[in-house]
Amino acid sequence: AVKQSFKIYPNPASDFLLIETQDNIKDINIYSVSGQKVLNSQNKKINIQSLRSGVYLIEIKTDRSTTTHKIIKK
Repeated sequence: AVKQSFKIYPNPASDFLLIETQDNIKDINIYSVSGQKVLNSQNKKINIQSLRSGVYLIEIKTDRSTTTHKIIKK
């Protein structure tokens, strides 16, 4: 399996999260550490202002794979 390179920044983020990838993003889900889905997007720029501070998991689904990354909301 090819490990995709995703750039997720800024991290920690306070307002917006930007995702950089060569792949075609189909779906993005953000989960709290307890596993609750808190946000869904199809956009490479995600507004996370409504989220409380803390650690979240961001799941990025592309044509080729699904990967999960850790992000921190300031």
